[in-house]
Amino acid sequence: MKLNELVATRTPLRVSFFGGGTDLPQFYQASDGAVLSVGIEQSVYVVVKRHSSLFAEKYRIQYYETEHVNELDEIRNGIVRECLRLVYPNESVLVSTYSDVPAESGLGSSSSFAVGLLNALHLLKGERVSPVQLAEEACHVEIETLHKTIGKQDQYAAAFGGMNGFQFRRSGVVDTTPIPVTERLLELFDSLTVVWTGFQRSAEAVLENQVSAMPQQRDKWVTMRDLALEVTHRARENNLSIDYFSDALNKSWELKRQLSADISTEAIDDLMRLGFSAGARAAKLLGAGNGGFVLFVVPPANRTDFEATLEGFSVNRMMVSQFGSRALFGG
Repeated sequence: MKLNELVATRTPLRVSFFGGGTDLPQFYQASDGAVLSVGIEQSVYVVVKRHSSLFAEKYRIQYYETEHVNELDEIRNGIVRECLRLVYPNESVLVSTYSDVPAESGLGSSSSFAVGLLNALHLLKGERVSPVQLAEEACHVEIETLHKTIGKQDQYAAAFGGMNGFQFRRSGVVDTTPIPVTERLLELFDSLTVVWTGFQRSAEAVLENQVSAMPQQRDKWVTMRDLALEVTHRARENNLSIDYFSDALNKSWELKRQLSADISTEAIDDLMRLGFSAGARAAKLLGAGNGGFVLFVVPPANRTDFEATLEGFSVNRMMVSQFGSRALFGG
């Protein structure tokens, strides 16, 4: 077994199209959940390095803060601390991370970081592990150990990459249905645009309110789950048109915004209205709600008018990543 001195990984962020929230255990433990999502080129990067004994500290952790500590329990970053405890608990290590987008933006960055770090730590030990193991270890760290109020879709999307339908069984098993990226799907992806609202928010805080109201709103969650299954089937059969996708996306967003009063805001609603006035066919807020990115379906013929109308916003084309978490160096 070859040990590495330094490993760098790249792990995709994700866009969740349908079924978000039904990957929460509060839902799927009563009735199976389902999500359709896609990994995107925007990514989280993690570097891990064996830390020299010449340094005073045992652990050096660099993110938006820098930590120099000697004991595992002293590490403030929970994901780093628990990933190290799970995979690499006894050796000195440097961990550094970077991202293509701001944190708390609705693209699953926290879970992408967890998956990328776990992958890097395994590779540092000379171990290659499957996407399923990476996803399950990240779920263990975030949900079981850190007790975050989040689901399992982000970890699986980060580990697998590409477009996938995920079904979350009552037993806890996750079934993955890869969707081949056909010419028809590429035409659909060519119409997808994400717009930054400028607002960051904690997904956990928003999800906690949704979970508390879930018993009274369960019929809406079931409809969102069934919509995810239907669109996944159409995508798998290469029968997913832009018209159908747009109608389904609008329906899904209307259902989601009814789950809690804090999912949308007046500023987000205004942004969506502006996008529709400029030729968008559909829109939804990505992530738990209350900030992050808005996904628009904009036919190519309307793109110039759309971008001109939203000139004051950060408008970005959505590029699909066919890769899950992978080594850039040292793998």
